[in-house]
Amino acid sequence: MSDRPLKLLLVDQDPIFRLGLRVALEEFSNLQVVSEVETNTAALQILAELAQQDLKSINLVILELGNSRSLQSQQIGLQLCRQIKTQYPNLPILLLSSVQDQGLLLAAKSIGIDGYCPKGTPVTELVEIMQEIVAGGSYWYIFNDTIAQTPPPHHPTTPSPYHFFTRLLENLRLSGNAQI
Repeated sequence: MSDRPLKLLLVDQDPIFRLGLRVALEEFSNLQVVSEVETNTAALQILAELAQQDLKSINLVILELGNSRSLQSQQIGLQLCRQIKTQYPNLPILLLSSVQDQGLLLAAKSIGIDGYCPKGTPVTELVEIMQEIVAGGSYWYIFNDTIAQTPPPHHPTTPSPYHFFTRLLENLRLSGNAQI
């Protein structure tokens, strides 16, 4: 890796998240947030402007796949990925997203997206992932299997009292990620 910093474009609807990520990344001298945008249209506009000058002024696009939990928002995010990969096939894209839909992530991977990790990934790990992707690699976070196991025979329909709290904590974590 050269001494030149990685130049990043952040695309996320949430200004607080973008600010937090930018501030966290400022701790790393080998990273530079060149631009941050709220909308897909603004992202395409910035990339078009940079392509006229020198597209190499961006090494990596980091974006939220869906600005909300709606399927429509997620499909629009997937369409943005498709547009970027069509217009700039050599520009790596990392999804830093609260989206966990495996089908949507497989669709993103199939159109050439270079990586995915969930929001909440520790910053040092995120920096390593970004460097790996810019170097030509890929990174796809794998969720734990969520396939429901058959309950024990002596309690076929009664869920464990801990199951409720486990689901509650998971839902709170996901809603917190969505708000960040």
